[in-house]
Amino acid sequence: VYFYNAYRAKPDKPDWLHVASSIIVNDINSDLCDLPVASFNSLTDEVWISWPEKGSTKNSKTIIINIKHQHVSYMDAGFHDFVTHTSKSYTSLGEFLINNCVCTEAKIASFRETPEGPSNCDGSDNFSTTLCSPAIDSIYSTTAKVYNTEYDSDTTTSEDLFGAAASGSLFTKLANQKFADLCSDTCDEEAVFVMSYATDNCLKADGGSFTRTKCISKSGCGTYEETDFRSLLRSPALRLNSPQHEKLLRTFILEFEHASNGGGIDLIVGQSAQAVDSNTKTLGCGLVWTDPVSKNIKCVTDKGSKAHKEDGTRANEELNWPCYTRGRNIYYQISVYGTDGQFELSAIRLYAETKKS
Repeated sequence: VYFYNAYRAKPDKPDWLHVASSIIVNDINSDLCDLPVASFNSLTDEVWISWPEKGSTKNSKTIIINIKHQHVSYMDAGFHDFVTHTSKSYTSLGEFLINNCVCTEAKIASFRETPEGPSNCDGSDNFSTTLCSPAIDSIYSTTAKVYNTEYDSDTTTSEDLFGAAASGSLFTKLANQKFADLCSDTCDEEAVFVMSYATDNCLKADGGSFTRTKCISKSGCGTYEETDFRSLLRSPALRLNSPQHEKLLRTFILEFEHASNGGGIDLIVGQSAQAVDSNTKTLGCGLVWTDPVSKNIKCVTDKGSKAHKEDGTRANEELNWPCYTRGRNIYYQISVYGTDGQFELSAIRLYAETKKS
């Protein structure tokens, strides 16, 4: 993956992006080169790239490139397309005619090339044939008038637009409204980045959710389920300023902010003699990971701020994992899952010793 614009002499290949993009090249279904899609999310300054992995017939993996902060995230989900959408609730001509009792829903629908379905999700075109009340009998007047053109034999018969307005006309119903009043509307809704999920072919919105919504049945209005997912943070090889010596990792400490208690954090620690890419699927070149150790997502202290103040105490505990992992290169992976709200890491600290002969 390269950066390029009209003001650069040549494409730029930054290391942080080049290393991360290998996950695409090493695991793409090269027989389906027409499936990968990409889009720019202007709300977060991110580029989303989705592609089919080996053995898949549809897009199944996605990377998210954050241009502003220069980091790449990986998602085990694929998408057909992306778009930044802003809802604009303008009144259509059809809605105007229906709301002002000029036409029925069925009459409007009969002039559409593709009539929309009803709101009850039964799949049939059940549009109302009843005109709302009071019905409109004319635009301005029920009195007819013949208008002559420059040719005597060419005449047009229409409403008398120069006489008095009829009481049941659209003109009378709108009263003193002006075009500006008819066109005024509420402010546009905030923009949202929308993607088409390849698994269930439904639209999903980025952000604001801590579960994945999956359509499991498209009958009627559809049936959906909320599924949990894991957010991973995996480190590269850590040499701790001493690449030639072995290290002994003693303690791993994590600080975080969370919206509510619930969910868990898993930690695994890895070690290898040779520095390798920790994102590879195979445990090549001797990279060995420990079994996961879980901690609950909750405040480490059992007392609230008020209780500490009343008791004259203070919180002094941290969320920590005792470790005993030895190797020239140290790795860690944090897995967060099952949260009931926002979760954000604020600090990661490793306490290790350097073993020197």
